[in-house]
Amino acid sequence: MREKTVWTKVRIERQRKADETRKTITIENCPLHVVIEPWLEEKPLGRAPLLKSGALSEIKALRPGCIAFESKTKGSSHSVTVSLSKQ
Repeated sequence: MREKTVWTKVRIERQRKADETRKTITIENCPLHVVIEPWLEEKPLGRAPLLKSGALSEIKALRPGCIAFESKTKGSSHSVTVSLSKQ
């Protein structure tokens, strides 16, 4: 029997304002463990990251200049918004 095809949706949005840049990374319908690790562009965080999933928690980033989050569940929707201050 053939398994059903699963499509994962990944969306990355970037919004610039006068005093900050916001990056939002959203991953939906992923059957795998998710790690989100956005680059901070050598800028400080403007405010605490906004996690739109109770299944995400902050972890140590593997790459310098990044912040990282991992999912505790598979298949649901995960979203992280980071605000970067203007230098």
